Amino acid sequence: MFNYKVTAWCTVPHYTVFDVEAESIAEALAKARSQSEDEYGEPCDGAGYDWDEFEITSDNADECIRNLEPALLVEIAAPELLEAAILAEDVLSELARLDDGTPSISALNLLRNAIKKASGGEPSARRS
Repeated sequence: MFNYKVTAWCTVPHYTVFDVEAESIAEALAKARSQSEDEYGEPCDGAGYDWDEFEITSDNADECIRNLEPALLVEIAAPELLEAAILAEDVLSELARLDDGTPSISALNLLRNAIKKASGGEPSARRS
């Protein structure tokens, strides 16, 4: 059994540090997710937080991982995804035809709605 040092961050700019005993780093991550619910962030008033980022290290197991929750990964990738969507919308708008029998118009509408939503606007009603 190894001792893993866990640092967990939450959506509020707080963090906590604690130890877990585990057979592997994957088990340490599972235990960290569970135990973090009982941890208080620093500085903190004792309120509960949704911990969504973990760093787990071990001196004796010689391992280290950084785990980000899926929503945080999407947030990190959002600027590049928006840039790619804008480029794809520009290209697809030149190629899409109403009468070509392909889903290109549906894809174009989905792209436009996503771009508008990501840019702070409300997406328009979907057209079939």
